[in-house]
Amino acid sequence: VDYEKVEIACDKKREEAEQYYQYLALYFPDLINDIYFKINESNNLAKEGDYESCLLKASQAKAEASILIGLLGVEENDSKELGYEKLEIVEEIIAEEQGRGIFPILGYSYYEYANSLIDNDTISALLYAEYAIELSDFDFYFKYSEPDLLIKIDQGILGIFLLGTGLGIII
Repeated sequence: VDYEKVEIACDKKREEAEQYYQYLALYFPDLINDIYFKINESNNLAKEGDYESCLLKASQAKAEASILIGLLGVEENDSKELGYEKLEIVEEIIAEEQGRGIFPILGYSYYEYANSLIDNDTISALLYAEYAIELSDFDFYFKYSEPDLLIKIDQGILGIFLLGTGLGIII
């Protein structure tokens, strides 16, 4: 793990969560205390250098804010359809990550939980689907590259190895 990239991702995710929070604070200042506490917790974790936990908390805060923003103007009877669409998005993201040889286990767990809730508790399913989206797709923060198939060998070590092999054969 490149911890510098995790730190950068943590910072970006905290900024995104803060922007979403600021938007919601204009309209629903009393409903977003939990988001505020998660953002503060992610800030404290960043100060402590725990960037992995910071990224998790900031992702959760952003997901909670995102789902509230996403539900603005959505009729209650349309929320289940929105939930199914979000689950399809998660499936696509997870498939893409698997194609890269990565399995987002936490995102997949949230996906499975959201899928089990969709028919009985749609709002909770939407929240967990949003968690799954946030915790499955980090392409914006981490640029993946194809693994280098060539083995790089130090010339000095190769020379010593060949010299030793040649001496071994002669002896």
